[in-house]
Amino acid sequence: MEIFSALGIKVIETEHKDKIDVKFLNTGIYFLKIGNKLLTFFKV
Repeated sequence: MEIFSALGIKVIETEHKDKIDVKFLNTGIYFLKIGNKLLTFFKV
């Protein structure tokens, strides 16, 4: 599982799929890639 910033920079890469701590991420739009699926989420 990988999380990318809106600029395409990988900010997290982990094997854990149950829970991911995103407290340290800045407010913004992020993309979550799980296998071949790409999801978008917003950190506020």
